[in-house]
Amino acid sequence: MKELLSKHVNNNFRVLSDIGEAPNNLDIIFFTLGTGIPVYPDKLDLSEIEHLLCSISEKLDAKVYVFRTTLPIGTIDFLSEKYPNIELAFVPERLIEGDAIAEESRLPKIIGTYSDQAFETLKMFFSSIGGDILRVKNPRTAEFCKLTDNSYRNLTFAFSNDLAITAEHNKVDVYEVIESVNYGYNRNNIKSPGFVSGYCLGKDPYIFEYAYPDKELNNHSIIYSSRKNNDYLYEYFSDKIFEINPKTISIFGLSFKADVDDFRMSHSGNIITKIKNKLDTCQIQTYDPYMNNNDYTNQYKLDKSVIVIDNILDDRLYKCDLLIILTPHSEIRTIERNQLMCNLEKFGPCVLDAWNAWSDLDGRYDKYNSFGRGK
Repeated sequence: MKELLSKHVNNNFRVLSDIGEAPNNLDIIFFTLGTGIPVYPDKLDLSEIEHLLCSISEKLDAKVYVFRTTLPIGTIDFLSEKYPNIELAFVPERLIEGDAIAEESRLPKIIGTYSDQAFETLKMFFSSIGGDILRVKNPRTAEFCKLTDNSYRNLTFAFSNDLAITAEHNKVDVYEVIESVNYGYNRNNIKSPGFVSGYCLGKDPYIFEYAYPDKELNNHSIIYSSRKNNDYLYEYFSDKIFEINPKTISIFGLSFKADVDDFRMSHSGNIITKIKNKLDTCQIQTYDPYMNNNDYTNQYKLDKSVIVIDNILDDRLYKCDLLIILTPHSEIRTIERNQLMCNLEKFGPCVLDAWNAWSDLDGRYDKYNSFGRGK
């Protein structure tokens, strides 16, 4: 990203602080403003997005106004009826954090428009980037595609997490089960368990549920139930912490997934909040290699109740009652084992590994526990 910005800023990419500086008669205007966080079943507030569309369309003309952010199904239809003089479209953003630039050049682009002219405009633009072009019937279908993507991924992870919780209560190693049933059996592709959070998977299944027809009868979709189950994992894991009742906790990893610098809607924030509320005298110290890397990662900078440590081998991280691995960054997974064992044996903390990141410690360090191992 830095290379691309340094090459194109003030050349063919300009950042404007005043919409009046923008040229008129544009081909495309993209809207990427994020939706709020739904508190289901309360209606999602889209007034900020509608206000932005209204203010931009009053000042700038474009052949097509395109939304790429996640929206409840039918939002583009509603906006199109309310603002009939502009051409609206929806093109799902389907990128994975950590590989977004490469994926944008190769992933198919799903395009939902009302008119052939709008589609041709978008086809020309996206063809220059890369990836197949796939036209769907209308923007509503494209909205449905976006929500289907993230809801499906959330569902597959929820299945694995339910397996892990059940395995723990039945003294079965879920990793042995998953490896065994996947081996040589092409019909299975069961994922490893772990927290499912972040700005997309943490909210999109709830946004999808607004469109499900039978919720008034308390008959929720499996999409909704799988997201609730993944949310339940925060409670389940927190209860494990409360059983230990530690005075000092070290948390390794704060991002919502490995090797990305984004703490938004991360499970780590949920669990830290639960610890603070339940164990109000507990000292919390954290390590994440991406801490204070950007605006998404500096949320603990001014939080005096959380001590931020910037060296993974700092003795303070191991001089605790409980060490928790919440995000398995590569640096955490591959920490030099001799030094790790030395620190663990010197200070003797219990270890709760949510990701099986230090699985080789099983049997080597008697205070090591991994989620789903059934011990």
